[in-house]
Amino acid sequence: RTRRARSMGKRRKPDAQTLLETRADAGAIVGALLRSASAKRKGSSIKALTLAASVKHKKATHAVVMETIKHVRAMKSLFGSIGGDLAAVMGADEGAGGDGLTAAEWRARGDGFVYAYELLFGASRQLTNWRGRDGGDILTPEHVEALTRALEKAMSKAKVTTAAAFAERFSPDNGGTVRYSRTARVNTLKISVNDALDAFREEGYECAVDGLIDTLLVFPAGTDLHAHALVKDGRVVLQGRASCLPAAALNPEKGWACIDGCAAPGNKTTQLAAMVGKEGGVYAFDADAQRLKRLKENARTTGSDAIIRAKCQDFLTVDPEAETYASVRALLLDPSCSGSGTEVNRGDIMLRHALGDTGDGDDDDDASRRSSHVRVFNAVRAIIQCGDDDDDDD
Repeated sequence: RTRRARSMGKRRKPDAQTLLETRADAGAIVGALLRSASAKRKGSSIKALTLAASVKHKKATHAVVMETIKHVRAMKSLFGSIGGDLAAVMGADEGAGGDGLTAAEWRARGDGFVYAYELLFGASRQLTNWRGRDGGDILTPEHVEALTRALEKAMSKAKVTTAAAFAERFSPDNGGTVRYSRTARVNTLKISVNDALDAFREEGYECAVDGLIDTLLVFPAGTDLHAHALVKDGRVVLQGRASCLPAAALNPEKGWACIDGCAAPGNKTTQLAAMVGKEGGVYAFDADAQRLKRLKENARTTGSDAIIRAKCQDFLTVDPEAETYASVRALLLDPSCSGSGTEVNRGDIMLRHALGDTGDGDDDDDASRRSSHVRVFNAVRAIIQCGDDDDDDD
């Protein structure tokens, strides 16, 4: 603990290459989140995007993405005050939504928001060296000058002396940032809860078993476990409490066959696998091939690949009368993704709030179809279906 504390006290600033790589990855992620928010659909969580194999500096990228999103409303007000081509490109002028934008244009918009955040509110070091994917400027020198002047003018009008104080005026209820505990689920296929608890405590970590979910460990806010050996080899899974609740409520017995109808990227799927054990099985469905690939990787890491039968298929097309599923006793359907749906780590939801969008979806028909479909599995004894809001939760 002493060595860890000393190293934290002497944390080095990232070099120029690290800054460039972090900002480039952050721009791509913000662009993807903006695209999801504009389409009013559920995109991947910030956690899933920043933990992707292609992201080189995961912790730093996560921090930049989160801060950029928190400042979106403040930046849009500045883009709007400038007007012209910059407001149009960044979606800040009236009627400039995202209809018809290409993937490259969404990426450019994401880069623009990250660049503006770093310029106005973050660490502007080495910022001029960052170029877009086409080699051109993320924001032109004229745009940079206009943004700087717009911020100074806005601060003067708001009678504040710092950029941070100006941005705070756009925060919901002007409230402070809430810090949530770090949670990690013990994968009982590989290690017992007591052994995991002892291992962490021997290394000086402060942790305890959650009061509701007996395989979940709770750590102080800010605890970084991403590089820990127990996490990397799948003995422990970084998973939020909300994400653990659906499977805990389903509570399948050892040896049961289950279905996870919206499975990828697989935290709840591997949780179900640990609950039913090697005597049971989990049929995992997801229509997204890339996300299903991630699920299979997680299954291998957690040692549950022999328990999980993953298939790239829309759950609504699964034949409930097929002999394969005759033994299924429990069914989990969480299309809204409870774990990443909490506002603290769900980027598309945070953006909808930041952009003044209620995020009301138009997928009531799909929800109704799912509700009907799950009840056709005759042998099922337990169903957990999670909706998009409190009125839809079953």
